[in-house]
Amino acid sequence: MLISCLTPLFTSRIRLWAGRAVAAVAIPAAALAALEGAARLAPASRPTDSERALLWVAGRRPAFPCAPDGACRTAPGLASLSVPDVRFRKRPAPGVFRAACVGDSTTAGWPYHPRGGYPQWLQAIMSAALPGRRVEVLDLGVHAWDGARLEDVFAEALALRPDAVLLRVGYDDYANYLLRRPRGGALARALLRARLFLLRRSAAFRLLARAFDPGPRRGLVGTAPVPLTPAETDRLVAEHRARLRRLAARAKEAGVALIVLGLPYRADEAPGYAGLTALARLRAATADEARALGLPYVSLDELQGSRRFVDLMHSDETGYRLTAVDAARALQADGLPRGARWRWDRVPPPKTLARALGLDDPAFRAHVDAELAGYDLQRGLPERAAERMRAALREAPNPDFVPDELREIDDPAAVALYRRVFAALRATGEVPDPTIPDDRDLAGLPSPR
Repeated sequence: MLISCLTPLFTSRIRLWAGRAVAAVAIPAAALAALEGAARLAPASRPTDSERALLWVAGRRPAFPCAPDGACRTAPGLASLSVPDVRFRKRPAPGVFRAACVGDSTTAGWPYHPRGGYPQWLQAIMSAALPGRRVEVLDLGVHAWDGARLEDVFAEALALRPDAVLLRVGYDDYANYLLRRPRGGALARALLRARLFLLRRSAAFRLLARAFDPGPRRGLVGTAPVPLTPAETDRLVAEHRARLRRLAARAKEAGVALIVLGLPYRADEAPGYAGLTALARLRAATADEARALGLPYVSLDELQGSRRFVDLMHSDETGYRLTAVDAARALQADGLPRGARWRWDRVPPPKTLARALGLDDPAFRAHVDAELAGYDLQRGLPERAAERMRAALREAPNPDFVPDELREIDDPAAVALYRRVFAALRATGEVPDPTIPDDRDLAGLPSPR
């Protein structure tokens, strides 16, 4: 009798608790859904280029996917981030010597991509020095990718059946180290995975994250690499050595020749860079491991300490050409292509090769100088930036070219620099006025009535 009386009471209590539990979950979930829906309507809710670049380097998506019909190309998401949009067949044509160049932006050829990186110079040099031989050089360089991520590209390269892989890894390892090994153990790794997931999936999270940290993020550790401890630097170098050994073993198993390129740099271009000591150690470790493994090694010693750089690690045009020459001689010394007779006397002078690559095209020159002007501004080099901007304006094929480039850079400081430089050159009659109303506005000129 007592049980039958108490049963309705317990049932009502359970229903009350269940209702409260459902409400405790449903109300916040509905609020979050409403917040996310509202955030997705905001014009700035989509991932920025910096955020997309971070998600690419932190992920595992193929950089150079191939379609079922054998057509391969740079993943469109990467191509939209200024990675060279290379296109090729998964299998080389019969009789073609294929070399795949794997690396970061120093392989992609920044800031001269897609025309003036060392892979393009190498293609031109080998085609001239090997008359009667068909040569194909694939540029598989991806901006800001460290050794951990480039291992995936190396696997993609081996699947393309190259005769040789030219490998350069290590420049971006320091900057991305804490993306691979965040401080704080398992909890920190779990939080990092959650943040990356939300960065990819949630517009509300992206907007909130920018509100609290408006600067570009690299490795989710800030606008510049956080200085590593000596122990972390030791581990970074040890992992680099182990990576070179793994990649050498994979190349040997695949029957593919592996050529290792060194890591030259110009320290006085970035004297305050926290990773300089690590970079010097990575450079030495690359040489040590290549020689210990018996691999052809392109030291590029003539670049180390030279002025053939546009910043700490990216070569100028001459530096990329010298890199290609040394790479070609390493292939030759390794007996590649098999049975080929190299005719260096048939290689045209550098200016002729540069012309063949389109490096003297006014639009290309103006594009490179405008991009470098914006880059030098970010690095706190206003005088060099102004020099680059003057060159861009003088080289531009039309007066509306540079304003269009500035929209791609999307930096108010670069626009302000452009206005100052344009006004000075306009006063001396060196450059004409833009003709498009928006471009005139960007230049600080009134629109024609």
